[in-house]
Amino acid sequence: MQPLPGAAPDLGTWHRASVHRDCHVQFERVLYSAPFALAGKVLWLRATDSVVALYEDYRHLCTHLRAQRPGQRVTLSDHLPPQARHFF
Repeated sequence: MQPLPGAAPDLGTWHRASVHRDCHVQFERVLYSAPFALAGKVLWLRATDSVVALYEDYRHLCTHLRAQRPGQRVTLSDHLPPQARHFF
């Protein structure tokens, strides 16, 4: 047998998250973007120490770097509707 690694693996935690009308889900007081076509749906969110990933059923949608402070908004421009991309 080999010795155990020095640091435990980060397995993450799973949560249900609803996609709001502004194309974001909220997790620990931070907003993370999701594709605009999924507004109103409930997704699975997997959070580790460094990233937040969104899944629809078993299909991986996107991965965001984990925000450092509550109140932050992490947005990918591809997730916004075409008319909103021009606005921002």
